Amino acid sequence: MHFWNQENFEGLERLADELAGLPGLQALADYARARSRGVRREAFAALEGFLRNAPAPDSQSARELSLQILTLHSQTREAHQFLAQPLLARFLFPTLQAWIDSEPTAHAPLRWLGLLQNDGDLLRRALAARPEDVAVRFRLIDFALGAADYATHHLDEGFFIGEPAEAREALDLAARLINEAPDASPFARQVEEGVQLSALLDDWLTYSAQPEGDFAAWCAERQRPYAWAKKYYYTQS
Repeated sequence: MHFWNQENFEGLERLADELAGLPGLQALADYARARSRGVRREAFAALEGFLRNAPAPDSQSARELSLQILTLHSQTREAHQFLAQPLLARFLFPTLQAWIDSEPTAHAPLRWLGLLQNDGDLLRRALAARPEDVAVRFRLIDFALGAADYATHHLDEGFFIGEPAEAREALDLAARLINEAPDASPFARQVEEGVQLSALLDDWLTYSAQPEGDFAAWCAERQRPYAWAKKYYYTQS
């Protein structure tokens, strides 16, 4: 039988096994294992023990531990309960920020803090330091495509959010990030999504110049196979 959240629990167990073999991370291994068993109080007692004894954020040992923790977690993403708020706020974030403060162009802290906080500025700086970083480029492309998708997701109802020029700029940015990648093969999905959004924007601009009926019907008549987003509206009873 497959239990709800089973993949997370199994991931936490694998992560605990990896952490247990690394110096200074036994308490985090105990935390991960306790979380996998669902014993929350025991888990956070182990986490508190790690945080209480963790090296200072501006130390080399804190940097090394942070990279080990984040690298192992990135390899076990199904363990989504691992990066709890106390671990982030009291150890990982301060360590990465102190590292950036002392080495503003260092790739590793820019990368990890940018990914953890969805910070576009940090991610752009990380990409400048290491253009071959697929995860960072991936996130920035998704930011750009997300902006265009947000602007167009009510077009079947005749509403464009924002300005078409801004959506076009976002799509151009996504295309540029893909084209500048040392290897574009990891971004096949984003290429397809960009083509679809660009075509949708072109059709909206053509329709807007001479609107006839509603936009969704206009697209259907021209055999545009757009998949419209579902919307749910709630009214107070």
